[in-house]
Order: sequence, then structure tokens, then C-alpha cells
Amino acid sequence: MKFSLTSVRLAAFNHLTSSRRAGIVAALMAAAAMASTGSVQAGISSSQASEIGLTQLWQLHPSLTGQGINVGQAEADASNSSSNGWGYEPNPGAMASKITYYSYNPVYSSGTYSLPATGGYSSLYASGHATSVADIFYNGSGSVAPGVAHVDVFDAFSFYNYVLSNNATVANEPAIVNQSFAFTGVSAGQIFNYNYVYDNYANLHNTLFVTAVGDGTGTETGTTPVSQINAPATNYNGIAVAAYGGASGVGPAYGGISKPDITAPGSATSFTAPIVSGAAAILEQAANANVGGAGTSSLADNERTIKVLLLNGAVKPTGWTNSYNYNASTGTVASYLAPTAYATTPLDPRYGAGIVNVYNSYQELSAGRQTCTSSTSASGSSIPAPVFTAASTHLSGWDLNTITTSSSSANAANHYVFDLSSTKGSSFGLNATITWNMQTDRSVLNNLDLYLYNTSGKLLASSTSKVDNVQQIEATLAPGIYDLEVVKLGAAEVSATETYAMAYNFTGFGQSSIPEPSALAMLGIGMGILLVHRRRRPHLGHSENSQRMKDSHL
Repeated sequence: MKFSLTSVRLAAFNHLTSSRRAGIVAALMAAAAMASTGSVQAGISSSQASEIGLTQLWQLHPSLTGQGINVGQAEADASNSSSNGWGYEPNPGAMASKITYYSYNPVYSSGTYSLPATGGYSSLYASGHATSVADIFYNGSGSVAPGVAHVDVFDAFSFYNYVLSNNATVANEPAIVNQSFAFTGVSAGQIFNYNYVYDNYANLHNTLFVTAVGDGTGTETGTTPVSQINAPATNYNGIAVAAYGGASGVGPAYGGISKPDITAPGSATSFTAPIVSGAAAILEQAANANVGGAGTSSLADNERTIKVLLLNGAVKPTGWTNSYNYNASTGTVASYLAPTAYATTPLDPRYGAGIVNVYNSYQELSAGRQTCTSSTSASGSSIPAPVFTAASTHLSGWDLNTITTSSSSANAANHYVFDLSSTKGSSFGLNATITWNMQTDRSVLNNLDLYLYNTSGKLLASSTSKVDNVQQIEATLAPGIYDLEVVKLGAAEVSATETYAMAYNFTGFGQSSIPEPSALAMLGIGMGILLVHRRRRPHLGHSENSQRMKDSHL
């Protein structure tokens, strides 16, 4: 059912004075000027397209443009030269027939508020920032996903308060929502509230939120210590995006959470988030067409699967590390250390999993779903022993699966066993990632870990963060048989069963080193796909959060 706004929230909006609104706009103007210095971007450059693997993907599959996928764009108010003085609407160009613009003014009916669609684009509410984001994401031949089926455009302030907080179903149910804005200066309690609302909505609507983390100094939290990872990029179930080679916030997020999740080449995070959003739309299209294997579309288009494919396909730049000294009193990284095979922080605080590479991610999807070979358990605090039977020879793939503990005093393992034949190489570079969600109406995570063993029972690598919902390991391996274990710890569990997504490869994807933003190394394989239109599945549920904060461009 839908949740009705309380009279307090109703009064808060109805009595939002012009000076209050003007104060929000003024704050946005200052932030936008900082982030947009030197550029109003019209699509991505050819070098960016090459860096993110788009050029090579389109050489093989030119129809992979996000066809059949509904997306969303939430924008903070930006100043303009109209009599209105501010706006949030991108200029639609040739996409006019595919864009629904939603009003920032809610309407009240049957005990709840909702956002009505407007009559279309209005120059009164034009935003150059929004147009630049659209031009990168979906609008025109210079965008990453020019073939998307439909776009819903929202004012970020109203989107949060009257769509997300009410768990309102949007008519077109966008699969991916780009958010090139931030709620800045917020407290720890407010970050918790934002995360709660976003994570609930993602669970209930299978929506992937792709959000800019902020551009660093000047866009920070109001927590102690401060963090340059701003809400709503702090939410667990979405993807937080940094800027590689541009102005970008550095993690971790407040509480030591590993954010950003990923980075992309660009001048500012406002303009790198839509690159990742476009890549996600392309993978959604491929997933819906069963590129991941016959009958897998409902698994491959899950937001967990799209997220893990993007993270595992990312290319790690020179200097990437999952090991660093964090100064808890200042909230900053004191020094970066050499990467470790036994990581308690799965991602780099500057680059996340690395630089997005949609070609690599597509390759892992098209390699097909590879399910676990067996499941075992162990009592107490013991990690289940490795298993080496029924080994797979597939060197790349993905899975969406569940793992269940029999009790809170037992640990469970799903085993993925691989036989790396010497006929396929003298050595193998493994990159493996798992992601799972913060569950609906929860504030703590189930604890999943990732382990790698050889046939001698030796632990070769692990990722065991206690605060993140992503684990990632890298290893260089000789030919042989190996057990990659997804482990769920029973102690302090949220639920007995958890759904997770995994992506892996033994082909060196995600391990190319690049000295500076430039062309990335990529591998190729051809595969035709069938394009289909996908309708989002409706879900029931509700969530509420009454916090309102200013939103600012990045």
C-alpha cells in the first residue's frame, strides 16, 4: 500500500516559502559553478568511449544502445536566465517523445501525495547541467545509451520526498536512475535516513541508483569526522561513482563504508555518473535478451547482477589498492599501501573497483551463468572446508544465487570450483566480486565473505569486510584446481537466507594497468543478441523518511 504523508510533512511543503526555496537554489548555484568550471559537456569524447570499452563493444554489437530500457534522471535545481530563475529539466532534443517531465509540485489525492507529469519541456525550467548529464547518458549520438525506450525526469528534492519516501510506483518504472547531485552537509542520522529510503526502494522496485559521490573539497558531509562521499551516494544497494582524472570525492563513506564503488573518466562526478548509468542500461538490454544464457533474463537484469558485472569488469588503474591507513579522527586516508590478498577493505577509496569498462562487463555476462558446484556448512566460527569436486572449466561468468545458514551458530559456503588447464595458459589472473543488498526495513547487513583455496587447502586470497555489501579478490594463479567460496556467517545474521550476485573471470579482465586516463586494454568476442522490450515488475511495500536537505550539483 502507499504511505500517506503526515500532517507535519504536508505543512512543511505547503508552507515552503519563496525565501526557503530561493535559499536552496542559491546553494545549488554555488555548487554548480564549482563543479561545472570549464565545461558544459555535450556527450562523451571518442577517447572516453574508448576508455570505457564502448568503442569496441559497438564495433561488435552496434545495436547495444539501451534499447527497451526505461531510465530516470533526478536533477537538483540550477539557476537559469528565465523569469522563473531556476530549473531542472534537460533540453530533450530528438528525445522529446521519449521523455516524461514530472512536476516539482505534488498533488494530494486519497490521502497521499504524488508528482504529476507536466505537459513537456519548458524553457522556464531549463537546466544546462541537466542537459549535459542527459547528453552523456542517453540524449543523442554522443551519449552512452542513445537507444533507451523512455526517460522520466524529476526534480531531485521532490523525487526524494514524494516518490522514494512514499514508495510510489512511477508509471514507466525506470530500471536505472542517474543522480548527478548530492545532499551536502548532512549528519550521520540523516545519512542513515537517506540510505534507508533508497535501499528500500531499490529492493522493492529492482531499481539501480547510480549516484555521483561529489567533487571533493566543498561538497562534504556534516558528520564527525567528515566524508567526501555524500548522500545519496552512501546508499548500500546503488552504485557510487567517482571521477577519474577530474574533481572527485575520496572515500571511505561515513562509518568506514567502501565508497565509491566505481569510477569513470571525466572532469567532475556529475559527468561520470551518467557514463556508468549508460553502461548499466546497455547491460540491462543485453540481460533482457538472454545474452547471459537461455532463460536467464529475470536473473541477469536484477540490480545486484548489473552492479556486480560493472564492478568486476572495471579496469584497475596504476596505484589501485584495497589497503590504506585511514585516519578515523579526520576521516581521511593517511597513506596508501600495497594491495593485499587478505583484504578487509574491498575497494580503493579513490577508484572503487576501478574504471568502468562496459565491454569487459558484457563479456562476463555473455560467458553465461555459472552456478555453485556444491554447498556445505560448518559449526561455530569455522569457515567451511574447501571442496574440489565437479570443477568447471568456464573461465568467466556470473551468478545470482542464495546462500542459507542452518542456524546463527553455523556458517555456510557456496563453492565455485574451477579447473584451470595448462592448455589454456601458463598463469591466470583472477578477478572475482560479490554483491548483496541491504534488506528492506533493515539497518544492518548479513555478513558475506569471499575466499579462495588451492587443492592443498591453502588460503590464497580473501575479502572479509564486516561493514560492506561488496567483496572483491584478485589473485595470480598457476594452472590447477581452485575453490572460490562465498561464505555466509551465521553470527549476528539478519536472515537465514541471503541473495547475492557474483561475477568472475580468469582471463585478465580488470587487471590492465594504465598510467593515466588513456585507452584501456580490452579483449574481444562476437555474439549476436535478440532485442526485446522489458516491462518492470511491480512490487508492493512502503517506506518513509521525512528528512529534507538541500541538494547540490556536482
